[in-house]
Amino acid sequence: MIRVTLKNIQDYDLPLENYSKVFPRGMSKKVLEQLEKKYNRKTDQLCRKVGKFNYEIYVNVEYWDISDKDKDSWVVNYEVYIRSSCIYKFWIFVYKIKNKFNI
Repeated sequence: MIRVTLKNIQDYDLPLENYSKVFPRGMSKKVLEQLEKKYNRKTDQLCRKVGKFNYEIYVNVEYWDISDKDKDSWVVNYEVYIRSSCIYKFWIFVYKIKNKFNI
């Protein structure tokens, strides 16, 4: 299962104040599922941010067996998946309500 959390949204520096970064649903979920099946790894663990500019998939030597092309595809498709998720849209909505009522 591929999860989207508020932490993922913040890690990818996606704005909560507007819908400018929201993508329509596409093929990213299928690509992620294929990569998970191919390498028997979980997207949530691999695409976790480490530091400010690195991802676990690039830094951890445990993932050396994954090709560079697949690593790049994994990170890009995960960001697209997050940006097109209902959870991201929900957090934008919550942020707007919070700001409107100064909660």
